[in-house]
Amino acid sequence: MKGKNPDDVFIVLTSYLPTPSLLGEQKSKPTQRAVLDLYSVGLKPDFVLCRADRPATSDIKRTISNVCSIPVERIISDPTCILFMMCRLISKKKILGHVA
Repeated sequence: MKGKNPDDVFIVLTSYLPTPSLLGEQKSKPTQRAVLDLYSVGLKPDFVLCRADRPATSDIKRTISNVCSIPVERIISDPTCILFMMCRLISKKKILGHVA
């Protein structure tokens, strides 16, 4: 569908940013891996919605942006997103405002 109507579809990757208790800092490697897995099947996410126990830091957003070739303003931190229904509501509010 994205190939036929690219202006009508966007892909949102919802990913978890773990914070190992021994390190105390968020890790972006699982999100990077998820994006690369999408690339391997021919998909590129338009947005990354990051779930975590606290908001994603600007450093983590920048890392994901650089490694995954996604603009940093399209990496959205939402630590309270627990259920998919909540994600949908948040997506409408935050993401659709960024789409031209």
